[in-house]
Amino acid sequence: GGSVENRCAGRQFEGLTIAGDGAAAGQRQDHRFAVTGAPADRFHIIEVYDYSGEQATTSYIVAELVDGQPLSELLRRGPLTPPEAGILLARPIADALRHAHEAGVVHRDLKPENILVGAGGALKLTDFGIARMLDSQTLTVTGTLLGSPAYMAPEYIDGEEPDARADIFSFGAVLFEMLTGKLP
Repeated sequence: GGSVENRCAGRQFEGLTIAGDGAAAGQRQDHRFAVTGAPADRFHIIEVYDYSGEQATTSYIVAELVDGQPLSELLRRGPLTPPEAGILLARPIADALRHAHEAGVVHRDLKPENILVGAGGALKLTDFGIARMLDSQTLTVTGTLLGSPAYMAPEYIDGEEPDARADIFSFGAVLFEMLTGKLP
């Protein structure tokens, strides 16, 4: 798979082919990715324009292109300075999670790699893939963890079904890392 930048109907987007070797079928909008309601942009959640259907032989996502970098790239240099910068970035993350939770969506994999910081500090929460996957499929195997253990709530690691509180735990771990440069 690879990534390609395109323009369509005056909007910039990124197309990402994940896997497969045939023509995609069953294309439709996925409201679980987009988190229904007001425009995703208003809630700091990346817009998803299209994705491959569940019966597709090639999986893909067409999403808004964010001109910036993952928060993880900023954190490679150490904690955000001044500390107020971390607090300013925390608010949009909290807003995005609140909106997702109000729509009944648990992210399940909140980590700096899934938070994009655009030009001028605009922030977008990405990768609701695990939330979608667990919502609609039966491929989960008992005892299999999906997500990033360094940011997971202990009860999720212990095998309990995650809810919004697990995202809040992950948010706390991300905030701690933004302010200290280390994981809790």
